[in-house]
Amino acid sequence: MDDLAGYDVLVGLDVRGLLEDFPVDPAAFRLRDLSPPRKTWRLNRAGRTLRLTPALLITSSVGISKPLADPAVVSRYVTAGHTGRLRRRLESDLYDSRQIASNGAKILLGEAPNP
Repeated sequence: MDDLAGYDVLVGLDVRGLLEDFPVDPAAFRLRDLSPPRKTWRLNRAGRTLRLTPALLITSSVGISKPLADPAVVSRYVTAGHTGRLRRRLESDLYDSRQIASNGAKILLGEAPNP
């Protein structure tokens, strides 16, 4: 994976898990995982829980309605060779990631984000 040699920091959802599939040493990079630190949130004493997903956190904090591409859809685009559709979907995810990054500090400071 010589393509990653020029990077110091890798950011994503379950970055360490993704790197296990490739012949790359995770210790060579500073990894920043964007996955929620908790998987569930207990709602009441009866034991009802809410499953915390990255998409749920993004939608509730930044206001993006469909923040991440469905992996099955992306896989179909790759398999079928629909490069135009794949490019648009990935560009949309990149735009969403930029919104998250620009509003993330505001959310942590308790300020209202700019959707």
